[in-house]
Amino acid sequence: MAGLDGNGPVLVHGDFGPQNLLLDLDAGRVTGVLDWEFAHRGDPVEDLAWAEWVVRMHHPGAVDALDDLFLGAGRRPPWSQRHDEMLRRVRQLLAGTERSGSTSPWRERLTTTETWTE
Repeated sequence: MAGLDGNGPVLVHGDFGPQNLLLDLDAGRVTGVLDWEFAHRGDPVEDLAWAEWVVRMHHPGAVDALDDLFLGAGRRPPWSQRHDEMLRRVRQLLAGTERSGSTSPWRERLTTTETWTE
C-alpha cells in the first residue's frame, strides 16, 4: 500500500460509519463506501470503533444494532481498545479544529465519549 500514511496491516477508511455507506435496502447489502479522504494504513479496530462512535453519538437508539456490525466484522475487539480508539480519533479531530481557530462541538463530544461504558 505505497503512498498511504500510517502503519498497519490494512487499509483503514478513517471515517467509516452509516453516514458513508450506500445501501440497497431491498437486497439488504452495502453497494458502496464513500468519503475516503481519511484513508490510511492502520488497524481494523479504527474503523470498527469509529462506526460504533458514530452510532453512539448520533443514533443512540440503534446501539443494540452494533452487535450486527461486530458479527459482520467477524470479531468484537475489547471495549478498552475500542474506547481508546474512539477517544484518540475525537482528540485528533478536536486538535484539528483548534489549530484552525474555529469553535466546534468536538470538545463536548470528547467529554461525552469519555463518559461512555460498554
